Amino acid sequence: MKKLLPILSSLISIGLTPSVFAHQSCGLYACNKQAGHPYLGLTGFYVKPSETGVGQVSDSWQYAINGSTAFSKPFNPSHDVEGEIILGYNLPCSADNIEARYFHLDNHTHALNEPTDATSFGSVFFNLSVPGPTFVSDANLVYKLDQVDLKFGRTYREGSGKFSFKPTVGLRYAKLDHQLLFLIGKVKSHFSGFGPIFGVDSSYNLWKCFNFVGNFEYSPIVGKINSGSQLRFSTNEIFTSPKLDRIVHNVKGNLGLNYRYTFCNESTATIEGGYQVGEYINAMDLILAQSGALGAGQKINDIATNSFSYRGPYVNVTVAL
Repeated sequence: MKKLLPILSSLISIGLTPSVFAHQSCGLYACNKQAGHPYLGLTGFYVKPSETGVGQVSDSWQYAINGSTAFSKPFNPSHDVEGEIILGYNLPCSADNIEARYFHLDNHTHALNEPTDATSFGSVFFNLSVPGPTFVSDANLVYKLDQVDLKFGRTYREGSGKFSFKPTVGLRYAKLDHQLLFLIGKVKSHFSGFGPIFGVDSSYNLWKCFNFVGNFEYSPIVGKINSGSQLRFSTNEIFTSPKLDRIVHNVKGNLGLNYRYTFCNESTATIEGGYQVGEYINAMDLILAQSGALGAGQKINDIATNSFSYRGPYVNVTVAL
């Protein structure tokens, strides 16, 4: 017992020492400011979307090479400019803040595949075979994502002032649409729902006003998913799946470098650049159907469940009044 007393005394002293970890007294952007103050941020992303499974496969061509060889020709979405708006408020004389964010992604990809020496064309989604080589596949792939966050955070700063981190909790709404449009049909999937957010922001001061920053968020989104497809070839055939309950796991992370400038009135302007990745796991259902003569042999063979992700650089500008 006598040996334990000095150890316990030391631990208690460390726990009560304010220089080990102390939260900021007046928010993230201007810790000398006693009044609460709002901030506004705008982020531009240059991101490339991607998808697991068969969701990006537009068609499949059959070639007479060494007997018979089939090739699928998937889409290759390019990077596109997307945006996010941030509106927040640092509460007066505290380390707490409340923040709302809206992120929008709308990516379109066009694929025009000419068969050249192909012998036939076979659809991945409809089990449809068309003789070649005169047939041309003209298709468009569209991804749309709307994400709305409401978050609450509290900033803690290490005693030397070089390192800080901010745990956050909140609520996220997400709506994700997948559309694959052919000349003779379409395949679509829709998911929407709400879920909690658990995240952390961190910052490490490198030199003067330059900081290395990072963020990680996880959100299990509870919602409904429904999918459908339509084939307009010899007949008009429609395949639908009912709305199903789904928990989609969303993860997001970014690393970057920022520079913060403080004005005479203690307002600040921050510019940040970095790289971000995000993924929605099992967020899309795509129907794989078998189409035949009307009233004979039409059925849904399978439903492919895919994940959606995006990645790319970003630039953010935030002004705190």
